[in-house]
Parts: sequence; structure tokens; C-alpha cells
Amino acid sequence: MVKGAAEGAGLGNKFLANIRETSAICHVLRVFTDSQVLREGSVSPVEDLAIIRTELQLADLVTLEKQTLPKTTKDRKVLERWKMIQEFHQMVAAGQQASELLKQTHDPDLAQQVAKELCLLTAKPEIFVLNVDEAWVAQTDKLIAEFAPQLGVVPHQVVVISAQIESEIATLTTQDQQLYLADLGLNQSGLERLAAVAYKTLKLQSFLTAGQLEVRAWTIAQGTKAPQAAAVIHTDFEKNFIKAKIANYADFVACQGWAGVREAGKQRLEGKDYAMQEGDVVEFMRKT
Repeated sequence: MVKGAAEGAGLGNKFLANIRETSAICHVLRVFTDSQVLREGSVSPVEDLAIIRTELQLADLVTLEKQTLPKTTKDRKVLERWKMIQEFHQMVAAGQQASELLKQTHDPDLAQQVAKELCLLTAKPEIFVLNVDEAWVAQTDKLIAEFAPQLGVVPHQVVVISAQIESEIATLTTQDQQLYLADLGLNQSGLERLAAVAYKTLKLQSFLTAGQLEVRAWTIAQGTKAPQAAAVIHTDFEKNFIKAKIANYADFVACQGWAGVREAGKQRLEGKDYAMQEGDVVEFMRKT
């Protein structure tokens, strides 16, 4: 994104429209030094982020200023919604993120609803990726400690990667990737670490299904109940839900499958009020 995007510069309005459809914004900030990759001015992730946020705020202001209150209404909910829009406008016009209102408001549910309806860009959860030189990737903790305060964000929102390394390991076999990363002092790729942070940021988790032919992970929101998790596989699974056969992932692997966890007493049956846990291995029992 470039300065002036809110007025159509660079990828402009089309790019901003695409961002509105996302659940979160991942800011990839240049920290690496490479004279062959051109940029305007010196390398400054702090300045880059300031430009991006300014453009997003300007785009949100345009959205908020288009909103109007119906002239003849006494509907309490309509008036409350209008008041929330005004609060968002006041905050963004003052140069703040709309997400700050989500933290401060007396009615976070309404604020979240309005932000979602209007697709406010600065209300979206954020992740910050520092794209660094290969030599710096083993200094993740140091870099996060240095840059998080400068960016004005909390450390758990920051991921350090080297796009150059990610490009190189993408061409390797799984075994060679592990050897390559180990030589760099890493146990995960940057994309794996980014995925983990994205899951936490969006409050997502996974459960597993393990059949004879396929083992598969499914993504759900944290706190999802078993019948709604079943619906991710097929809507009929929720309608015909009876019970969920559950095993812990570590137990499932150690016992080598359903027969083993059953014999070891590690399998349990859960009903419709069970909140799925990260890494559950599940088989949904349903009416046929």
C-alpha cells in the first residue's frame, strides 16, 4: 500500500475493497536490507506502518461520513446504532484505530456489530510480520522486543520471518526443510509461526477426524459446541447429532488409533453442550 491509497493511488480503492472482505489484516513490514529491492526512502517499518494506518483511517472516515440517520425514527436500537457510528467517527477522526473503541465502549457487542456491518478496516484484528534478512531470523525474540514497542503493538501480535528463506524452503522436501531450518536454529518455518499467531488472533482452533483413509483437521471458532463443529463437516451431522466420541490427540497417537484409546480408557463420549478443545480427535455419532 502507498501513501494516497484512500484517494485511489497505487492499487487504491480496489485493494481497500479486498481488505474489507478479510477477517484480519496482516501487515508485512520491510526490515531487510537489499539494494536490489527498490523502495522510496530508507527502510523504516515504523514509518511504513504509519502510512498504512493513515490510509486505512482515511478510508474508514469516508465510510463513516456516508452514514446518515433516518429523519423520522424513534426506534431505540436505530438511535443507539447511530450513536455508536458517531463514536467511531470521533475516534477515527482523532487519528485512532476503530479497534480502540471496541476495547473502551460500554456496549462491545453493538460496537462489534456496527464495525462488521460497515466493514471498518481499522477495527479488524492485526498481525505484524517483520520481513528480515536471513541472518536475523534466529534472533526472533530480540527483534520482537525491539520493534513491538516502536510499532506500538503487543509482542504476541508480531512474527519474524525471512521471505527469502520461505521462498527457498518451499522448493525442498519435508525432510530437507527440517534440516535447513535446524541449521538456522529454527524448529518451524515462518509460515507455520504466522499461521499459529493468526489462529490465536482470530480465536480459532482445530479438531481432527481420523478415518481409515484420511486424517483431516477442521477449523472452528474457540468455544464451538460439538453439534456446531459437526456442521463444519456436513450440515446433516448437526441435525442428526447424538454424541461425539472424543480422544486427546497425544493419547490417540500414543495408543495408535481408536481401538487403542478405547482399550486404554482414554476415549470419552460427549453430548451437545460439549465445547470442543484444541486438538480433539473426534468421531461424530449421528442418526441415520
